[in-house]
Amino acid sequence: MKKTLLFSALASLFLAACGGSGGSGTQQAGDTPASGAQQTSAEGTANLNIYNWSDYVDPATVTEFEKANGVKVRYDYYDSNETLEAKVLTGRSGYDLVAPSIANVGRQIKAGAYQEIDKNLIPNYANLDPDLMAMMDKVDPGNKYAVPYFWGINTLAINKDQVKKALGTDQLPANEWDLVFNPEYTAKLKSCGISFFDSPTEQIPLALNYLGKDPNSESADDLKAAIELMKKVRPDVKRFSSSGYIDDMAAGNLCVSVGYGGD
Repeated sequence: MKKTLLFSALASLFLAACGGSGGSGTQQAGDTPASGAQQTSAEGTANLNIYNWSDYVDPATVTEFEKANGVKVRYDYYDSNETLEAKVLTGRSGYDLVAPSIANVGRQIKAGAYQEIDKNLIPNYANLDPDLMAMMDKVDPGNKYAVPYFWGINTLAINKDQVKKALGTDQLPANEWDLVFNPEYTAKLKSCGISFFDSPTEQIPLALNYLGKDPNSESADDLKAAIELMKKVRPDVKRFSSSGYIDDMAAGNLCVSVGYGGD
């Protein structure tokens, strides 16, 4: 698959989110650690508020970090970039670190959602992968706001036994994305369950790529074509989820799921 800026939506950065540490409410985390743009004070506190994707960090790691550094961590979770964006663009999210995907972080930076990172406080900053830094520079010129966390691709999970049974054949299509974008296949797989991302910024690039178009395209015609493609298979999609598909695949409630490579 073509790993472009938007298509590699799992490329994660850590950023400091706007608004100090006084936020309340349970929230969720992201891919690109980032720092808050409108903190009211530069003073350190004994509290660290992190908003990140679920299943990214072992809770035991957070506990050990608290013990080693004498801080109290509030660790909240989200399962889509849209959820994170709605939170950080309020201007007073209450989070110190968030992790958006590279596909979203550019406009969040432009909106003033994050503070610049003090690279002098990151001893190993010079060891960051230059290719990732070059990719990030396209959305964060000068690499001022974001630090890469990890990267990955969006892909498919397939329960081959269920799929073969539903299709009535042991032969899967040469292009396995036909299983979720070609009505000839989705109509048959409806019986065992198909799942799409519950996130336009994750799902639409996949449709564009399937159509042979630039996954990063902002062309109105390209986006319309991607939407029309998904409309054709929409009646066959059982659920839209950016996290719950893991358990549903394991339980046999889905036979094909669009998902994150890390899952």
